[in-house]
Amino acid sequence: MLALIYMVTTFGIVASSLTTACWIPQVYKTLHTRTAKDFSWLYLFTFTVGILGWLVYGLMLHNYIVWISNGAVGLCALSIITIKSLSIIGHSRSFAHDGVIGTPE
Repeated sequence: MLALIYMVTTFGIVASSLTTACWIPQVYKTLHTRTAKDFSWLYLFTFTVGILGWLVYGLMLHNYIVWISNGAVGLCALSIITIKSLSIIGHSRSFAHDGVIGTPE
């Protein structure tokens, strides 16, 4: 019985590590290019709410595998949301700045 528990725990750790690690290249690219235009707001919103739901679920069950992996993915999603928001703010400022100076493009 104990071997089964270890096997299930190991399976959960490997699975959650893989799904969490797949976000590393996305976050790296987003931070490197400073844009998240490839992500839709609807996707980011629904994904982040779903991840937060899994995080709360893991906390309620006291399942550290679920809450740690979803907490890490949630931080990745929030970093992409932040970059997307900042790029929109920066883009808006550049248009406003061009209008004030009046330089033709």
